[in-house]
Amino acid sequence: MLKATCGLSIGQGLLGIAGLTLLAVVSYGHTLDVPFTFDDLGNIQQNRFVRLETFAPEQLYNVAFRSQSSTRPVAYISFALNYYLFGEDVRGFHLVNITIHVMNGALVSLLALVAYRQWLRRDNARETDAEDPAIFWLALLAGGLFVVHPLQIQAVTYLVQRMTSLAVTFYLGALLAYVAGRRTPSTGRQLAWWLGGLVLWGLALGTKQIAVTLPLAVALYEWFFLREPTGRGVARRWPILTTAVLLGFAVLICLVAGIIYMSFQGFRFPGYEVRDYTPWQRVLTQFRVVLFYLGLVFWPLPSRLNLLHDFSTSRSLLDPPTTLLAFLSLTTLFVAALGLARRVPLVSFAILWFFLQLALESSVVPLEMAFEHRLYLPLVGICLAVPWLLRAVLRQPVWQLVVGVVLLGLLARATYVRNEVWRDPVRLWTDVIDKNEDDARAYNNRGSAYESRGEFAKALADHERSIELEPTNPMRHYSRAVCLFNWGKLEEALADFSKSLQLFERAGKPDGRWTFAYESRARTYYRLGRLQEAFADLDAAIALAGNPVTTLQFRGELHQASGNSEAAIRDFSEVIVLTGGSGELFELRGSAREAVADFAGALVDYERAIQAEPRMAGAYLALAKLLLSCPEDCRDPQRALDVAREACERTNWKDGEALAVLAAAHAALGDFAQAIQRQVEAMEHTSVDQLEVRRATLSAYSRGEVPSAEADDDR
Repeated sequence: MLKATCGLSIGQGLLGIAGLTLLAVVSYGHTLDVPFTFDDLGNIQQNRFVRLETFAPEQLYNVAFRSQSSTRPVAYISFALNYYLFGEDVRGFHLVNITIHVMNGALVSLLALVAYRQWLRRDNARETDAEDPAIFWLALLAGGLFVVHPLQIQAVTYLVQRMTSLAVTFYLGALLAYVAGRRTPSTGRQLAWWLGGLVLWGLALGTKQIAVTLPLAVALYEWFFLREPTGRGVARRWPILTTAVLLGFAVLICLVAGIIYMSFQGFRFPGYEVRDYTPWQRVLTQFRVVLFYLGLVFWPLPSRLNLLHDFSTSRSLLDPPTTLLAFLSLTTLFVAALGLARRVPLVSFAILWFFLQLALESSVVPLEMAFEHRLYLPLVGICLAVPWLLRAVLRQPVWQLVVGVVLLGLLARATYVRNEVWRDPVRLWTDVIDKNEDDARAYNNRGSAYESRGEFAKALADHERSIELEPTNPMRHYSRAVCLFNWGKLEEALADFSKSLQLFERAGKPDGRWTFAYESRARTYYRLGRLQEAFADLDAAIALAGNPVTTLQFRGELHQASGNSEAAIRDFSEVIVLTGGSGELFELRGSAREAVADFAGALVDYERAIQAEPRMAGAYLALAKLLLSCPEDCRDPQRALDVAREACERTNWKDGEALAVLAAAHAALGDFAQAIQRQVEAMEHTSVDQLEVRRATLSAYSRGEVPSAEADDDR
């Protein structure tokens, strides 16, 4: 298949994969322990839906469409599969990201190989030129440049941006499927390739919306590499092409005119309510951003890279004057690309590809001004052009090889050095602060990083600096409140949570952040013993929230803690209806049902908890205890023994409570020898305050007695 579509042998393919993998290991091998950071936290680590334990349809639906962004279901399912295979171990997430990156490098190499050979054939070169082995090495260099370029770090080491890298995997796969279909003489195979390409495009769109440009990318590739060189094909299709070009310009003119008009009329696009600039101002600023991106592509020093680039907003073409300069520079580059289309097609293709792939995220869409991961797909065209330029400038293959290896070495070194910064969250955010000294968000996040280390004094100082920079931003007060809460300064935390809510209310439109503030203040009230105020805040949060599952669950836990198990059951049941349930929820409802003597219902919930999350030891333990202690009509010591053994397996036979319940199950079945052995093991993993109880139970087993309290002693 590779030979037929790409002119690539299996041996060459394996060699290419090995080379790209080696480059990835050198550049990213030391990043496997980089912790979750920034948007990783909300999208992965704190996303309850990602914790996939079974492939039940409702769980998959929740992962895909109830996570932070319902328009990126494929990305979230990939995170959930990661959790299913590796649990919360961050190394598993990094391993998958690096693997995806290597796959993309291989796809870039394949695309380069096909493009180089196709152009050589179109350029009336000898067939032997197209089959020159040096072309394979140039294509491999293209993939290598893609793998080791430092700008790719934010799509590889920054875990949540698997959304970008995985979308590019499907995107390039779809483009290659189109090319393969165009190159095959069989109508059946052509349709199969194109159908496969459509499926891949659908997956790309379900991963990240950047894939919307694929039809234009196909047209661009078709124009440069697949159309007939004589122009006869163009002549046949000129009415369609003319219509498409005119329609494209009409849409562009209407879009720009509409943006200008609505900006001056005060219209706010959805999403701009949290921005301090208008759509037109964002478009103006993007001229400077895109020019800056080009500078990073060709001069990617680690000192120039940043997680959060700071760009002042352009208010007009002359405010600041660099806006006009950037606009003229990009326009000149675009015109040059059109002029170079015949003489240096790969360079022209690279420039137009670069602009095309930035068209969505560097336009009116209400996103942050700049992020390096947005260059992941635009870099594909650049990586295709550079080896071809080496071939044009350096006629001797040996010099092409030498320069290529030097480029790979320099870029790999820069990537390695930049990745070192990512290994420590405090160092990462300090790097941002060093480059953007007035970035409130950077101080906020460094404060959270210090907080995770237990360095609360440093964390508080950073949160206070963040508030100095943005005193009216409610999230800055909220973050300081969280720090104070975790530090145990509850009264001060309460004041900050209240301040954040005041600022939210002053801002006007309620959003999900209000819910977090109310819920967090409720937790503070609860810790202070002020239950009535805690319930009032939770009721307010639930009234505001469009998806109040976490708040409902916490209210249920609060009802349970205050002795109102019936109300707890109602809240837990509502969350289960909303989400389809999870192991944690079923265990919580089982505990509440047990408290109201609904033992049959509790047993069912514990069993469902185990089915939902088979790795969760707590549900096994709760079920085993209930099977030993419930009334005769529900009691089942043999089942309790089996379940307790599972609990011990999941705690590596080092949990004193699980071992004690296993001992109790053996005793209930009359096997006191095993009961004594397990009870002794339990005592080796028992806290001092429980040791006397365990000793008394051991004495009872030695006398052949079953103490009725053992199954309940740690409830």
